Amino acid sequence: MADDPLPLTEWVHRDFGVRLTATEPVDLGADRRALLWRAEAADGNRYAVKLSDLRPARA
Repeated sequence: MADDPLPLTEWVHRDFGVRLTATEPVDLGADRRALLWRAEAADGNRYAVKLSDLRPARA
């Protein structure tokens, strides 16, 4: 997985207590107004990280 921008990892750590080590953008899903990443934490667990209502709906 590719390294991700610091604000995303800091937000997840601050709000959820999970230290992400890598993320990968995903351009799939039913919520067309969301941004989505596959993520991996320092302990090896994998997560989906979703930010909603941040961009216009895709056509």
